[in-house]
Amino acid sequence: MKQLKPWHKILIIIVVLLIFFFIGKAFYHNWQKIPFDELKFNPFYLGLSFFLLSGSIVITSLSWSRVLFELGENMPLVKALQIHSVSQMGRYVPGKFMAPLGKIYLAKKIGIPASTSLVSIIFHTIFVLFSALILFAISLGFLARQELPDAIYLGLLLIPLCIIALHPRINSIIINQGLKILKKPPIKVKFKYTRSLRILCLYILSWASQGGALFFLIKSFFSSLDLLNIFPIIGIQSIAWVVGFISFFVPGGIGVREGILSFFLKFYVPVSIGVMSALLYRIWTIIIIVIFALVFSKGLLSSAIHPKINIKDI
Repeated sequence: MKQLKPWHKILIIIVVLLIFFFIGKAFYHNWQKIPFDELKFNPFYLGLSFFLLSGSIVITSLSWSRVLFELGENMPLVKALQIHSVSQMGRYVPGKFMAPLGKIYLAKKIGIPASTSLVSIIFHTIFVLFSALILFAISLGFLARQELPDAIYLGLLLIPLCIIALHPRINSIIINQGLKILKKPPIKVKFKYTRSLRILCLYILSWASQGGALFFLIKSFFSSLDLLNIFPIIGIQSIAWVVGFISFFVPGGIGVREGILSFFLKFYVPVSIGVMSALLYRIWTIIIIVIFALVFSKGLLSSAIHPKINIKDI
């Protein structure tokens, strides 16, 4: 994989700093509007947030192992959890490549061919994106209507479109186009449609768990947050991740995701609380990722962050 040019790195830093500047500016101007009398720490909700975010990592690992199973590889959940947890440390390296390369490298160490891992990651990425979009579309029915253009409700079309796109005949086109870009030979998609839909449900469950973690993180210090708002916040978290993901050169979607979260959360909490929640959720997520990586690393952490494998070797 090519190294980023110096001016690319400088541009990334400038973009991230600008995003956080505007987020910080919004937080500063709304600081006096923080309802401090409503801020009350609740350890139960924080613990629930930790449980849900941890659960999403386990569910995602299970989902990936199911994808590998459909490709003819039997990876135990514990191994999938270990590899997924450690490789997530690469999310915050520019270019979005280090996490999947870390996965390929570690999977190869337990006997799974790099080519199979690559295909599984392409499938995994499709499932992650489609499930996030579907969950966001479902949440549109719960989103506050104020200040939102009516066109946003066209997002409901994402549900049938994503489900149709998972059909093997269509999915094979998407997969092979991705392999073509990577200059790899095409493959024949052997997934049964019903199994694809079952795996999709697992990924949707993972997103719901992540969104629930965001909701209860906010609830842990802002007691006025209505319990019914968990549904739109789950969808907000999903679409924020998608926008951060397609911001290709921003490592981990840093700043981009926070901006999207801050924008939508203002419909349910004060602006200052929304901005603070978006920043806290980023920190909270990193803390849990690091905990999982340390627990499951067993000396593999450095290899996952700097895997000695190139996309050309796959």
